[in-house]
Amino acid sequence: QTIMKGGNIELFSGGVEPQRFKKLKMEDEWLDKVQEGKKKVDVRLNKETFDSIEKGTSILYYSDKRDVLVKVLKKTLYDNIDDLIKKEKIEDMFPGLSKDMKPDDERLMFLSKQQGGTGFYKEEDLSKPFIAIRISPISPTSE
Repeated sequence: QTIMKGGNIELFSGGVEPQRFKKLKMEDEWLDKVQEGKKKVDVRLNKETFDSIEKGTSILYYSDKRDVLVKVLKKTLYDNIDDLIKKEKIEDMFPGLSKDMKPDDERLMFLSKQQGGTGFYKEEDLSKPFIAIRISPISPTSE
């Protein structure tokens, strides 16, 4: 039995305690990288909705086609995107990209397409706090 509660899902099986999952949307191409264990860090603009995410939390990433369950290994808060870029490896956030990217190029990965980047955020948002969520996929057969 599944019960949805405002972005969180509780799964019940028999008399076992419910497992709580945070549910977050992600593009299908990145879901592949998460499932393969190549995308190790998910970056999000810090919002109240992410306060409940901490080490050990399970996150169900979903797209229009499917979903992938992960366990949170670590959550780190950064003052802004520039601080995050200095500390996190670009290949952990965007697998397949050059490790030799310059910080300005890395910024474009977060900047919205409307503002000349390839990401989702407005220029003014890049100076706000961001979180880096280090994740590991949970295979469907493992407990």
